[in-house]
Amino acid sequence: MSKKKKGTVAAPEPEWSVLIDAHSVTSNAQKLRIAASEEERKALAQRLGVTAIASLSADLTLHRERGNIINVNGLMKANITQPCVVTLDPVQTQIEETFEGWYADQERIVMLAKARHDRLGRLADSEVPILDESEDPEPLINGMIDIGELVVQHLSLALDRFPRRRGLEEREEGTGIAAAGQEGEALRRNPFEALKNWKKAKAESEQ
Repeated sequence: MSKKKKGTVAAPEPEWSVLIDAHSVTSNAQKLRIAASEEERKALAQRLGVTAIASLSADLTLHRERGNIINVNGLMKANITQPCVVTLDPVQTQIEETFEGWYADQERIVMLAKARHDRLGRLADSEVPILDESEDPEPLINGMIDIGELVVQHLSLALDRFPRRRGLEEREEGTGIAAAGQEGEALRRNPFEALKNWKKAKAESEQ
C-alpha cells in the first residue's frame, strides 16, 4: 500500500465531472448537451455558497483548431437561489451565459510558452501585449477535458455577488440601505475605487 508524501494534499474531486477524451475531438464540430443531477447540484450549491441550484445545463460545441488546440464554447443555463444581502430572503436568479475555453496537451503548452517568451524578449522595450485566451490553453489531464468543471467555473463567475430582493430599493428609499447596496455594486464593478478611498482616508489620518 503506497503512502502519500508528507505535506501533500490531494485535490478535491469535482462535484460535477463530465470527461471528454481529447482524441475524440476533431476539426469537425462535435455538439453535446450536459445537465447536472440533483445530487451534483446540491454539492455544487455548497461549493459555490448559494442556497440551491434548481437546474444547471449547457449546450457545448468542441472542435480542434490548427496547432492541436481544442476549443470548447457553449451556452450555460442555471436557476440559482441565493440569500438577499439585506434581508436574507431567498432570491431566485436565472443565469444564461455564453462561455469559451481552450485546451492542449502539455507538450503543446510548453511550445506556446517558449514562443511567448521569445516574443516578449524581442519586445523588451515595448508595451507587453495582452495574450489572447487561445494562446494560453489549459492542460489536458490524462488526455481528458472536464467540460462539467469548465461550466462550473464560468457559473461561479456569473453569480451575482450582491443579490437583492426585487423591489427592496423602492420600499427602503431614504433609509440609506439602498444607497449602501448601490455603493457595494459600484465597488464590485470597480474594485480599484475601494483602494483609492482607503489611501485617501489613510493620508487624511496621517495629517
